[in-house]
Amino acid sequence: MGRQATITDVARAAGVSTFTVSKALRNQPHVAPATRQRVLEAASKLNYAASKSAAALVSGKTKRVALLIGEQITGWFNGCIQEGIYDVLSTRGYDLLIYRAGSSKERQSFFEHLPAKRNADAIIVVSFTLTDAETQALQALDMPIIAIHSDTTDFSQGSVRIDDRQAEIEAVHYLSTLGHKRFSFLDRYNPLPEYSWGANQRINGYKEAIKRFNLVDCGVLSMDNSGEHPAKKAAAAILSMPKRPTAICAWSDNCALSLISELRQSGILIPEQLSVMGFDSSDVAELGGLSSVSQPARAIGANAAKKALDLINGVSLADAHTLIKTQIIPRDSTGPAPVVP
Repeated sequence: MGRQATITDVARAAGVSTFTVSKALRNQPHVAPATRQRVLEAASKLNYAASKSAAALVSGKTKRVALLIGEQITGWFNGCIQEGIYDVLSTRGYDLLIYRAGSSKERQSFFEHLPAKRNADAIIVVSFTLTDAETQALQALDMPIIAIHSDTTDFSQGSVRIDDRQAEIEAVHYLSTLGHKRFSFLDRYNPLPEYSWGANQRINGYKEAIKRFNLVDCGVLSMDNSGEHPAKKAAAAILSMPKRPTAICAWSDNCALSLISELRQSGILIPEQLSVMGFDSSDVAELGGLSSVSQPARAIGANAAKKALDLINGVSLADAHTLIKTQIIPRDSTGPAPVVP
């Protein structure tokens, strides 16, 4: 493989200085049309590609946006967020850098070293409740910060989120209109119990709805992924209740579908004996016939990316803090409440 052409090679071939090459390739003024054409032809012949690192030295911009994600990078929500961000950045010539804080060590390392300071023009933070020290560290970067699904937005110049609490209230209310009176909530597992990832507004909405609509809370269960057979344990807990719920609201589609699989293996008819509502309305929810609360994660990511680019380019945000609406999507996993003693 031959040596990659440099800006010096292009300058030599075009008979100009490297400074003139840089200006011509970036389409800056004060370069004669004939000179610009000569530079472009030389660059094309040599197959020269200007590096973003070199361009950053001149423009002060890296043409990159950093994304800080907690938990799994490959989870449905985080994956859709990345797709939405990439949809926007790729059309504007920006790259996406992804940082994961999926463990205590990763989270601590990120905020101690702050690699985004040298590598990006803005940072998008997903589903974090920052400590005071972390807030100060991010703000010290002196770059635009966009928050996605954050309870507080004090540390950011823009944010995008859904109202998890209201969405769960609407899910419980929908099930109650089908005649359900006894409910349980299947909660997520917190991968970092020593850290706060934000208030669990979905369970808060669930509890508020139970009280508001005069319903019965049969208990909150947790899908504890730290152990073996978490869905089997959750199903066993439901089946052992003296008075079982007739409706269950799950923190996510994956939690709901795992539970449904275990309940069906135990002979429980869904939804004839027990209705289950997921959250996200992901692809697997549609395939599995799961009723769910729909949140447009890809659109949320795109909205956040547009905000980041506007701030990078000095454009004021007309709608700095955007609230995205959710929707109940009824499918096969919910139905009228059974007649129970």
